[in-house]
Amino acid sequence: MSLDVLLADERAEARKEGRRQGREEGCREGKLEAQRIGVKNSFKMCANLISLMIGLCRS
Repeated sequence: MSLDVLLADERAEARKEGRRQGREEGCREGKLEAQRIGVKNSFKMCANLISLMIGLCRS
């Protein structure tokens, strides 16, 4: 094999690895964002329940 072919193979492998890592990082970021949204929605739901309880106690 010539040096050019070996370098081309290395570059192709590096590109493939870079794409794989990018997908994994994107997936991780997506999961973290979903968790953040879930936590935020949970806090909103708790706040609504607390305000409902306060409203019921006052009446």
